[in-house]
Order: sequence, then C-alpha cells, then structure tokens
Amino acid sequence: MVPLTKLMMIDDCRNVRLQERLTAPSRMSGVCPRPSFPGPQEFFSDFIAAADSHSLNRHLSDAFLSKITEVKVKLMLFVRFHLFVCSLL
Repeated sequence: MVPLTKLMMIDDCRNVRLQERLTAPSRMSGVCPRPSFPGPQEFFSDFIAAADSHSLNRHLSDAFLSKITEVKVKLMLFVRFHLFVCSLL
C-alpha cells in the first residue's frame, strides 16, 4: 500500500506539471495564437492571474454563466416573438 504522503507528492508533481503546461507559452506556433488583451482588459487579465484564487475564479465563472443564461433567454424570447409575428403575416 502506498503511503498517503507519497500520493500527495505525486499529485503535487502532476498539478505542477499541469499548471506549467497551461500557463507556459506554447513551444509550437499552433492554430491558437497567444491571447492578447488590449487596453483596460490587460489590467483585468493580470489581476485574475495574480489573484490565483479559487473563490474569485468560481465567482467569475458563476457571473459569466448567469450573464450567458440571461442573454440566451432574451434571445429565445426574441426568436419566439419573431416567429409569432411572422406567423400572423
């Protein structure tokens, strides 16, 4: 049986490698260019990266999901209204 501390070290190593792969610049110039954030967007990008906070990231994810859902509902209402108006013509 493998001791828990050894498993934690293995997971730590994997987490570090994964973080390096996700944050390090790509060695190949693949299909996706490196993201760029013009003007004020750069501040927020740097802030989110520097904060490195699970609770902040969760809050942002929830806020984005809420806004996306709101826009989706408005779009669906618009489409239904448009279809209804077109059916009257």
